[in-house]
Amino acid sequence: MRYLPLMSVPNLDSAFDSAFDRIHDQIMNAIGQRSNFIKFVGDSAYPKCNIRVDKTDLVFDVAIPYYSEEDIKISVEDNVLSISGSTKVAKDDEIFVVREIPQRTFERSWKLPSKEPVAEKDILAECKNGLLTVRVKNILAEEQPKKKLEIKLTK
Repeated sequence: MRYLPLMSVPNLDSAFDSAFDRIHDQIMNAIGQRSNFIKFVGDSAYPKCNIRVDKTDLVFDVAIPYYSEEDIKISVEDNVLSISGSTKVAKDDEIFVVREIPQRTFERSWKLPSKEPVAEKDILAECKNGLLTVRVKNILAEEQPKKKLEIKLTK
């Protein structure tokens, strides 16, 4: 058996990040919604995500380095947008001296701010340079005001 000195050092960075993310999420959930109209579903804070408004669209920028398009799944059910992924697992015969690139699965979900069901055709996704951009089209469009019908009484 070979001695690999760096193999015995625990990965404290990822342990600290995970603990910090959990504490942050618990505090934010205790305060209420993390934003005015997006409700986070679940307790995962990985991968990191920015959510921005572009006119009437919501745009999710998700940092997914080391993931390819084939590794990612995007779905919408009951107006909950879910993004999940899984990286390829290392072969059993590979020996790492230092292993800093994570091999993990993830799932993040957000309740979308729409009273109407969001159709799959309204969701566009692009993965480029480790950034997944998911656009939910027209979700923030203002509802058309209801027309008041004039009622004429006849005698």
